[in-house]
Amino acid sequence: MREDIIYLFAKKCERPEGHFWNFMNFFFCQVMVLYGLRSYRQLKKKFPDKQLLLIPSGSAGDFVLYSYYRHYLLRDLNKEEKETVLICAECNRASCQANGLVNAHFLPMSQIAALSMAFHYYGSNQIQITDAYRWCLFDYGNIQNPEVVPIVTKFDGDMSHLVANLEKIGCQKGNTVILSPYEQSITASGEQKPVRDFWLELAQMLKNQGLCVCTNCKGDAKEPPIEGTASIYPALNECEALVDIAGGAVILRSGFADFTAMSKGTTIVLYPSDVFYLKHKLWNDGSFNNHYELIYQGRMKEQTDRKKMIAEIVEKLKNEKNF
Repeated sequence: MREDIIYLFAKKCERPEGHFWNFMNFFFCQVMVLYGLRSYRQLKKKFPDKQLLLIPSGSAGDFVLYSYYRHYLLRDLNKEEKETVLICAECNRASCQANGLVNAHFLPMSQIAALSMAFHYYGSNQIQITDAYRWCLFDYGNIQNPEVVPIVTKFDGDMSHLVANLEKIGCQKGNTVILSPYEQSITASGEQKPVRDFWLELAQMLKNQGLCVCTNCKGDAKEPPIEGTASIYPALNECEALVDIAGGAVILRSGFADFTAMSKGTTIVLYPSDVFYLKHKLWNDGSFNNHYELIYQGRMKEQTDRKKMIAEIVEKLKNEKNF
């Protein structure tokens, strides 16, 4: 069966429509559970003496979260990292490398989804896997405890080429705001993204303040830069340094927000709603040093409301010493 079809049915099972699953949904969910059980047995055969840690997500930001708190998870499990294997999607190979996660085994996303479904169907007695992402985000209450400090592995390679990359697109060190309008989790959750006019108006307002503006994107048809700005697309382990060098960023909640959470630059992270914020917030109190978090629900439709929010964002950026 084609992998994209399998993954489609996995997502369908996670989000049934209405109060009851129809017969076909139920059938394919059972297929996925059995597929996950088979995958688990293969993993146990391959890694008989290892603790299996699962990240059932394709989001780059989830690996940042795990890398910050894995020390506490390993302590809780009474394991050294070499005694564990992180099971994750093939699409996150770069995320693992960027976060220094070396003990990893990569599988197709369809297989990751099936493993997750089997784990939640059979329970931990039969599927002896630790859902590392859920543990970090939900089960480990100390994540919201200020006494628990993220343990961050910094990339200390030569980043001088990032200055050259900024200059190449007409931007300057310490005088640039990076816009990051692309994400996965907001779309997947069904929340509303900011209207395109918001980004256009924000870019223009920042330019009016004498700041250079660029867009964190691939620069292709799927992820074009905001009109009037150039695209810049750093490697995952360069995101934090790029914001340090640029000066600041306005980020729609995404993996880029996680990768730049410890930046010395000024970052403003946008959330679609209170509910989404409570689930995915970066900081306990909505801010941390020169990092800010804003909820845009109800502030995008009318131009006057957008202008007020844009003015608030520009004010926060201009007040920081980075610019």
